Amino acid sequence: MAEQKQHSNHKALKVALITLTIFVGIQLIARFILTTDIVHNFVKGKIEQLANDQLNGTLKIGAIDGDLWKEILLTNVTITNEAELLSADTLYAKYEIWSFLKDIYQINSIKAVGIQALISERNDTTFNLQQLIKDKTDSSEESLSDPIKINIQDIVLNDINAKIYSPSYLPDSVLSLNNLTASATYQQMDEVAFSLNSLSFIIEEGRLPEPIKLKTVASIVGDQITMQELVIETSRSLLKAKAVVNTMDSTLNVDASTLPFSLKDIEPYLDAELPEEELEMSLSVSGTFKQMMVKVSVDHKFAPNLELHAGLDLSDAPTLTEFGILGSGLDIAGFTNDSIPAKVGNIIVSMNGKLSQEIPNSDINWGFTFMNVSYEQYKFNRVIGSGTLKNDDLLGKIIIQPQYQEPMTVNSRIYGLSSKIPRWDVKMDFKNLNVSQWTDASDIDTK
Repeated sequence: MAEQKQHSNHKALKVALITLTIFVGIQLIARFILTTDIVHNFVKGKIEQLANDQLNGTLKIGAIDGDLWKEILLTNVTITNEAELLSADTLYAKYEIWSFLKDIYQINSIKAVGIQALISERNDTTFNLQQLIKDKTDSSEESLSDPIKINIQDIVLNDINAKIYSPSYLPDSVLSLNNLTASATYQQMDEVAFSLNSLSFIIEEGRLPEPIKLKTVASIVGDQITMQELVIETSRSLLKAKAVVNTMDSTLNVDASTLPFSLKDIEPYLDAELPEEELEMSLSVSGTFKQMMVKVSVDHKFAPNLELHAGLDLSDAPTLTEFGILGSGLDIAGFTNDSIPAKVGNIIVSMNGKLSQEIPNSDINWGFTFMNVSYEQYKFNRVIGSGTLKNDDLLGKIIIQPQYQEPMTVNSRIYGLSSKIPRWDVKMDFKNLNVSQWTDASDIDTK
């Protein structure tokens, strides 16, 4: 009886060893086959066929290499549609092949090197890449299937370049994105988790005096998008920013600052000559996508301690609900190279209510106070104004206090402000008007 049991154990062990040997042998044979040129060419043809069924263009792969059991390397990849749209020197992926039979696809790394893209605007103002993937006519099967779960541990992009032609937005030049590099991870389970560990590239455009360098770090976890750092740099300007956006409740918080910001960097895009001045600025945006508050502060010798804030309602048509300016020592002449020869000692501007693009729908209260105002040779101790805009009628009262004279009061009413021919009603109240007392010029004497 003992000998029979021992014989059965030996037989079972032998069967197990033979099964294991066959299984290992099949794996070894399969792994060897997956490294041969025959299989590489077969896979290359299948990838091209599947891709071209989905693309409004033609995908071509120069060669496939690697042990397909765990990795794949594509070289000299191109996508064309009349002209070449995209090309890549190498595309590489390393994966766990058995995971493709499980719930979660495990991909160890994806690398792309030497991508060149040519993005151009079509006559219908869409871009060629927008039309690259064919529209799906039947997505019923897709909607019934479970979403794919995937875990990509490492995504690396190196030497990515693109040229963008857009007659609508850039009629006289070409926008180039050069030397893009990036490192990221991606996970799609019950919710998406994306971490952009680093991203940097250089922007060149014909009107720019020099290239712009951009670097950023960001992440997406569920409904929250966080930009931990954004740095935009030229040889004269430096901007740093960070932001948090929640797509569930539509809240956002953005903070940005310049250290410094050169006016010359934006001069090519304006129809004005700007002085070679540098500003220190800060910007904050808070609220939701529908209602937000924007605050800007500027510190410069021509505008020390200048603060602006604006409340916006974007739930329907864009509407300004609040606006204000607070500052001192504003030298408008310095900013405009003396094209507007004006200076203001102290400035306070306020507006609240509802100022919309459709003026008849606006309902606001406004006011301002300017202290120590000078324009050319004219000088005023202060200029104070207040009023309303309601039912398309603008009502206002302005008090002008010259240097050495009693104040002059202007009461104005403009009826039908947005109409083609508004109706005006202006009344002025002053005593002993003498313009010579508004100015330091001794040759003016008007009473």
